[in-house]
Parts: sequence; structure tokens; C-alpha cells
Amino acid sequence: MSKWEYVRLGDLLVESKIPSENPDPSKRITVKLNVGGVEKRPYIEEVEGSTKYYIRKAGQFIYGKQNLHKGAFGIIPKELDGYESTIDLPAFDINTNRVLPEWLMLVFIKDNFYKELESISSGSATKRIHPERLFEVKIPLPSIDEQRNILNKYNRFKSNIEEINKLLIDMSNYITKLRQSILQEAVQGKLVPQDPNDEPASVLLERIKQEKERLIKEGKIKKEKPLPPISEDEIPYELPKGWEWVRLKEMTENIHYGYTASAIYNDTGIKFLRITDIQDNKVNWDTVPFCEIKEGKLKTYLLRNNDILIARTGSIGKSFIVKDIKHNAVFASYLIRVISLQGVNPDYIKLFLETPLYWEQLIRKSKGTGQPNVNAVSLSNLVIPLPPLNEQKRIVEKVDQLMALCDELEKNIEQSKKDCELLIQSVLQEAFKEA
Repeated sequence: MSKWEYVRLGDLLVESKIPSENPDPSKRITVKLNVGGVEKRPYIEEVEGSTKYYIRKAGQFIYGKQNLHKGAFGIIPKELDGYESTIDLPAFDINTNRVLPEWLMLVFIKDNFYKELESISSGSATKRIHPERLFEVKIPLPSIDEQRNILNKYNRFKSNIEEINKLLIDMSNYITKLRQSILQEAVQGKLVPQDPNDEPASVLLERIKQEKERLIKEGKIKKEKPLPPISEDEIPYELPKGWEWVRLKEMTENIHYGYTASAIYNDTGIKFLRITDIQDNKVNWDTVPFCEIKEGKLKTYLLRNNDILIARTGSIGKSFIVKDIKHNAVFASYLIRVISLQGVNPDYIKLFLETPLYWEQLIRKSKGTGQPNVNAVSLSNLVIPLPPLNEQKRIVEKVDQLMALCDELEKNIEQSKKDCELLIQSVLQEAFKEA
């Protein structure tokens, strides 16, 4: 084992300052954040002569003054030889008789090395590391042969870990597709067996129609214009016996926009639920702000359990079902509320709003833009497969079970990814144990 020593970076690096006489916007480079590496920078129009550029060469070490301690560094590859960067991305010739460029990269990606870089950064709002201070940093340095030997072992191990990570990514992608397949089969009647004793959906629809007529008579909802009949072109597949194709509006008491107001951050009043408050199908009610609303309007917008909310901006088309609400709350105007009628399982509607069939209809109704367009009219006209009520319940229960399994698999995959990162850092620490 060769003897190791600690050497100042200033003894290994020499800053390169070759001004570019004719700066070329198409030949600008930058450094990647967090992962290390160099890439061509997207074209940004600049005022002529406002910034001085320097020519950079393949094999040079380059870093971002403001982001070095976050991983903005790399070795300039051959394909970017002769490209340019500003003084804020200084580049350095490497004394390759003493240190391999790959060894520098290995040192810089060590976890504890970032702490040292943080300690030499200066500035309050924006942290910067100037070359003068970087030159004072000492790094562990064995002989060139030992550097090469350690790098070969590390790269072999890293290659194996990367193969494992690829498999993990493939598994994640498979689970995403599996979720979509589960949902699609659920609304095709293929996920749970049909029970011939179930009351058919046609009878349920008649009962829903009577419920609507009662609500209209009592003045609780307004009489609506008749919905257009479902055409053959709108029916994507044949349904099981006892199911019916219906429009979403037929199954709902109301589909309407939310309340327009300004958020107030105090501790009293009515909670004001916005799109941004809904993350991963959850709401942290403690952080939801409040709003002012007159008593006469409160009844119109007051949220109830099993209300379904759909985003019409931002995460367009994403849905959320209200459960276990413990606050008096209204919903903001960039959300649309769907209130299901008695006799319809709201969890089944929410399940439908996750399916490929739902998203395909949104895109198709967006007039060729490819961007889902959500409004009360388009939602009202969505075509949805309606199973018997008992089967709706069985479908929801089965989907919940299968999605819980998917959640567990994804959790294990994410943990495995973290374990791989820990393994790489462990091998790095082992590589430097002689230092």
C-alpha cells in the first residue's frame, strides 16, 4: 500500500483564463447541480459585451462559485472542448502527474467533503466559494497507481449498483402501469366477480332519477337541461350484464365551481381549501388558511364528507375526496365540486376519476390541445360505467387492497434506492480509510 498525503488543491490546480475573442452563444457550458458533471447550456440571449467569457478545454476541472458545495462541478468532456463559460464558472488545468481527474471527482462526491466546502463558503443570501479559498482545501492523495486501483474497484462496484438501480426504476415503472391496469379493469367489470343477485344498475338509475325529481320539487337543486344521449362513438367497450353507461351529471346532485376570496392567515373563521393545500390526495388542515364569507353564501360552498373536488388549473383534472372533515371549510374557485346522489358510492366516482378512461375523455374533449381541460360542462358530460351498487362497493374494496400492496412495494423500492446510496457512500469511506 503506497503512502498517502494531504495536498492543497492549489498545488494540483491552475486556473485557466483564456478570454474568448468572439463569444459564441451556441458554445456555452454549465455544471450540473447535485450530481457533478458538465453539459451544454440552453441558449440565453444576452446583451453584447455584458459578460466576459473564457475558453475551456477538455479534461479541466470546472465548478460553480455559488453552488460548488451543492455539487455543481465536473470534468469537461472531450465533446465540449473549446466551449465557453463565465468567471462564475471557473475552470482549472489539472496536474495529472499527481492526481487523476477522476480522483478529484471521487473526493468531491464524498458526503463529509461537502461539509468542508460549506465551511469555506462566504456570503449571506448567496453562498460563494472563490478559487483562493478552494485552493486552501486539502485532499487525501495516494500515488497515481493507487488512485487508479481504487477508482477501478469503485467503478466496478458503482456499475453493479447502477444496474440494481435500473432494475428498481423498472420496477417503479411497472407498478405505475400496474396501478393503471387495476383501475382500468375495475371499471371494465374484470376486477371482481359479478353477482347475479345484485340489483342491476338500470334499477339504480331509476331510483336516482326519482331522487333528483324529489330534490327539484323541494327546491334543493335546480332543474337541468336534458343531457345528450350517449352515442355509440362514446362507448369504448362492452359492459358486463347489469351495468349501464351514464353521464357523470346523472349520478350527481351538483357539479359547481368554488368560492372566490382571499386567503387569510389567522386562527378564526372558515377554512379556505385551495388546490395547493391538496398534496398526494391528502390535506393538512392545520395549514389551510381562512377566508371571509357571508352567511348567505356559506351553505352553497360548505364542504361535506364525500364531496369530490377536481382541480381546473395547475394539476388539471386531479381529484380529491373529502373524508373525516373536522373544520367548517369552503373550497376555492379553481376547484370544482362533485356531489354524488344517494345510491351512488362516492368512492367509486373517485376511483373512476383516476382511471385512464377518465383522462382519455378529458384530453379528447380538449379540442386537440393535448392539455386536459376541466370545467363543469365537460365533467357533466363524462361517460362513466355504472355497476350495481353492491358491486361498486366490492370494486372499491378490492382496489383499495391492491393499491395498498402497490404502496408497500413502492415503499420497499424507495428504501432500496436509499440503501444503494448508502452502500456507495460506504464504499467511498472504505476507499479513503488509508488517508
